Amino acid sequence: MNAPDKPVIAFLQWPKGDAQLPPERKLPLVGFNRDRTALLVYDERDRRCALRLAPPSLFNIRYHEAPLAENSTPVAIRRTVLHEPPCRQTRKQAERLLSPNQLSSLEGMSLWEKFAPVVQHLAGTEAEDRELSRRFEAHKKRRLAEYEDRLRHIEELPAEQKEKEKKHLEGLFMTARPGRPQSGEKPLSEFDVTLDDVKAGALGIRDEYLIQKFCRSYGFDRTEIKENSERFRHWLAGVAHREGVDDPNRPERIPLHALASWLEALEAAVRYELSFANGRKVWLEAVEETTVLSPQDGEDFDAQEAE
Repeated sequence: MNAPDKPVIAFLQWPKGDAQLPPERKLPLVGFNRDRTALLVYDERDRRCALRLAPPSLFNIRYHEAPLAENSTPVAIRRTVLHEPPCRQTRKQAERLLSPNQLSSLEGMSLWEKFAPVVQHLAGTEAEDRELSRRFEAHKKRRLAEYEDRLRHIEELPAEQKEKEKKHLEGLFMTARPGRPQSGEKPLSEFDVTLDDVKAGALGIRDEYLIQKFCRSYGFDRTEIKENSERFRHWLAGVAHREGVDDPNRPERIPLHALASWLEALEAAVRYELSFANGRKVWLEAVEETTVLSPQDGEDFDAQEAE
């Protein structure tokens, strides 16, 4: 192998478990294998490797265009997220969400949360409590000022309108109870929320804090997450569909934009983006690195290096 003559692909992986974030790797690139399911590269020990690429596959979606048939040189594979992570109050709750056994039930969770790579949770430290308290107090101060300003305007209305507008105003400052509310349970006034309620998820303060912490830790930008989500949906709509089964002999081609909850799950399952020299991107559920090559991949290595 003559590494200096080969293009290089950047590879930025997800960590395994609680390990530290791995640094970006630069791997000499040979090219795609013949069926474009893997990139053929050399690793740091000069071993032949295949990076097996898995495009989104949940819900038996079908590709009417080859998702990796881009006519350009691949330049980078980097970890990514297309959905902000789910958040929970405790480590135990987060571990339960990530447990394989949880796949059999949606109780207390949204469908997309099953497929997220990371679940954020509170650490329970004093410093964290102080930060949540600070954010909570700032939120209360801002919302109370807004409430009092609206109330002053209502007091200027004719008497027959005041009562109706006051009731409407009260409704604007109600929030869902944290956790899983019981059937028929009334919402909670924002001004009755406690710090314990905030830790359990009330007002979105906990989740906002944890998502910001996640982005700092993993090097993601919230604006980019949203933009990449839109790009992913546009790309997927152009290459994939879902086949209906009402008539097995003539399956209906269902556009993916008609399956909103599934799209969220497809986003959450994405782990990597593959970038090409022409600026195009493809998104992947997984990248598996292996030095155990199939005979066909070995032949493809030989053929491309002989060119």
